[in-house]
Amino acid sequence: MKKNLVFIHGSAGSKRNFRTLIRNLPEYNCLAFDLIGFGAEKKPKIEYNLEVYLNFIQNKLDLQKKYVLIGHSMGGILSKEFALRHPRTAEKVLIINYPFNQEKIKHNWLNQMFIKETWTARAMCNSKVLWKFLALPIGLIFFTKYLDSFWDYFKHSFHSESGTLKSVILKDDHNNLKKLKNKLILISGGRDPFLITDICSKYKNYLIKDMGHLFFGFEEKIAKIIKRELGS
Repeated sequence: MKKNLVFIHGSAGSKRNFRTLIRNLPEYNCLAFDLIGFGAEKKPKIEYNLEVYLNFIQNKLDLQKKYVLIGHSMGGILSKEFALRHPRTAEKVLIINYPFNQEKIKHNWLNQMFIKETWTARAMCNSKVLWKFLALPIGLIFFTKYLDSFWDYFKHSFHSESGTLKSVILKDDHNNLKKLKNKLILISGGRDPFLITDICSKYKNYLIKDMGHLFFGFEEKIAKIIKRELGS
C-alpha cells in the first residue's frame, strides 16, 4: 500500500513550492494544499495563530489514516505540532529547514516591518500586484523553473504574514521536537541562515551543503532522503 505524504509549506509560500519534489516521488500518495491566508486560499482578517492552522490542517485530512508529514520552515513547525497532537495519525515527520534561529528571523529588516506592523509593510501588501510585476525580471532570471511558486509569494495578506510571524514562528519552542522521538528527521541546508547546527545534531539530520533556506533545485536530493527514510 502506498504511503500518504502531506506537504505543508512555509510562511508566504504555497502548495506549488512542492510541485517538483512531488514529481520525484511518484510511488507515494502525495497531498499538498495552501494554508489559510496564503496562496489561493481565503485570507480572512483573523488571528493567524497555531490553533487556526492546526484546525485547518486537521480538516484537510482523514484522521483515521496515517500520514508522513513533510514541512518546510514554518510548515515544519506546523507538522511537528500536528504530530504531537495526533500521534496515531502522524507516522513520521520530515522537516526541511526548521526555522531554529529566531533571533535572526526577528532582526531581519523585512520581518521587522511586519513585527512592528508598520505602514510600509501594510502598503507593500496592499500594492503587491504592482510589486509582482516590478519583480518579474528577477523571477524570469532566477526562478524560471519555479515561476508559479514565485508568483505565489505575492498572494499573502498583511494579516496572514504578520500574524504567522509573530504568533507561530517567533512563539515556537523547538524543544518539544524531542517528544517526537524516532518519528523525526531533519533536512537542513548548509547555507540556511536560520540553521543552528548544535540543535540539529541532537536529532537525525541530513545536511545538504549548498542548500539555503529555500529548497528549490535540491528536490532530487530531498526525494532520495525521503525514500531512504520511508524504505522505498
